[in-house]
Amino acid sequence: MDEIDEKFNKLKKWFIQNGGYIRDSIIRKKTEKGYYGLFTTEKLESDTIIIKTPQNLCLNILDNVKNIEEEEDYIKRLLSLLIELNKGHESFFYNCFELLPSLEEFKSYSIMLCNEDITNKLKILGFDLKKTEYDISNYKKIYEKIILINEKNKYIENLDSNNITYAILIHNHYYWENGLDPIMLFINHKKDNSLKIMENNINVMKINKIVYENCEIFLSYSHKKSEELAFSYDFIDMENFDISLSIYYTANDALDFYKAKLLMDIGLKSRLNEQKLSVFNEGIFNISNNSIIVSKNNLDQLFKVASILSIKKIGDIDNTNVVDIYKMSKKILELNLSTINIENPDYLDEIKKQYPHIGILIEEKYNLIQKMINHINNLLVDYINT
Repeated sequence: MDEIDEKFNKLKKWFIQNGGYIRDSIIRKKTEKGYYGLFTTEKLESDTIIIKTPQNLCLNILDNVKNIEEEEDYIKRLLSLLIELNKGHESFFYNCFELLPSLEEFKSYSIMLCNEDITNKLKILGFDLKKTEYDISNYKKIYEKIILINEKNKYIENLDSNNITYAILIHNHYYWENGLDPIMLFINHKKDNSLKIMENNINVMKINKIVYENCEIFLSYSHKKSEELAFSYDFIDMENFDISLSIYYTANDALDFYKAKLLMDIGLKSRLNEQKLSVFNEGIFNISNNSIIVSKNNLDQLFKVASILSIKKIGDIDNTNVVDIYKMSKKILELNLSTINIENPDYLDEIKKQYPHIGILIEEKYNLIQKMINHINNLLVDYINT
């Protein structure tokens, strides 16, 4: 039995002694890919309950923090976590904390801790960072709030930025709506597996299909896209991979900008496969092959609608107008392809080496843009020859 096994057994013992339930066959061990997960040593039938966590075993907002006025729950949860972490061995949740990554371990792989230079390059590559909470550099106000509250209430002596950074990392990686579940937080993600439900303020983990002996137990982190998993949780589910494009466009003349805006209008007004395209702000339109499958039919539909919208009278549309829109669309995509293929690719190597899950996103963005350009080239040949 290695050190991790011993620590998890101590956690199970503490969990059961304090009113929790975990099936005897549930163990924690390293997977073939090198990370840790929860496994079963027996075959589990569908509807088998494997874990029950009473609310008192979830670390949420402590009583002495609840009464802080005019503060959002996020701040209160961070303060509560900081207070418990500061207690060390004396914390009620110490057995859980022992199995969490250290700050140094987070630094070795978490994109949340990347420097400002990489952050700016990721924005240039079209990642919608506004939808993620990964950039620690954006937490200045949170740091200041926690420091001020702590100075006023004397919760923790010698609180520093590393303490707060560590609490933010734990919260963003492991917290659920009802707090930090000391057992379920160690279950890895897979789109279709175990089912978490709430019963009378108890987190219940029920198996929703047969899990065979020596197989890993998974939990779905809801329907999150690959980009959100990569930036918020530092991993990618390759079995259910999707990629989004945030297409940036710089107009050379008024007509080009007008056509680009019409493409954005499609995102706001039209539905393809009953899914609405997302638009971030002026000058950008977004295509996601999670909601809109990149296929010949859908691309045809997208660009044909753009063609129709760009002509005042439908009867005036001819092949020349359609080809013009296609060329403009191709120009937009090529502009973004050149952003990835910059002359000095060292930063891409740096990102891929330290953050391989982000490297995968970049490569897939490149492949998707190239696929779309190739498709437009085929459409241009078809229209020019008709």
